[in-house]
Amino acid sequence: AREILDKNTLLLGNDSFTTSTITIRITVRDINDNGPVFNQNTYEAFIDENTIAGANVPVLQMTVTDIDSGTYNTFRLFLNDSTFGILPEIDSSFSTASMFVKSSNSIDYEKLQTYVLVVNASDTVAPFNSSSATVTIHVRDVNDITPTFSPQSYQTSISELTAMGSSIIKIVELNSKKCDLPK
Repeated sequence: AREILDKNTLLLGNDSFTTSTITIRITVRDINDNGPVFNQNTYEAFIDENTIAGANVPVLQMTVTDIDSGTYNTFRLFLNDSTFGILPEIDSSFSTASMFVKSSNSIDYEKLQTYVLVVNASDTVAPFNSSSATVTIHVRDVNDITPTFSPQSYQTSISELTAMGSSIIKIVELNSKKCDLPK
């Protein structure tokens, strides 16, 4: 196993009285016997709805390592999703990958509150060893719906003797937002 011992030196001779010794250096050539591995099996992040395209998913960094050497430690990261992307898409040995928003039109709390995505890492050469991690992204609700009023116009008259703090008119707002945000 090259990952444990990649070089070894042997001293050869008949016994301790031998007058001649030789040093043989053996280099163990690596094979593609290890795949890329994520530092966690699951990741979790939060993002506001309507986050703009190109923005990074906050506090989401995945570490991927492949302990093979040479061309055997190059791997590709895949995320089959139209809303989110991953960078870098290809790396070697050690990578800190992050996700970003590809399409901000899709991130709408009223349509979908949670994304559960699978990120795959696969060697770029046979036998294409691979691993995967699950990423859960929770969408945070923001008050993004413009309020409407019924009726559209209000008019009233009050006496100059009306006591301070008196209710003088009832205004009805028809905001369809279901969140507990202030209106």
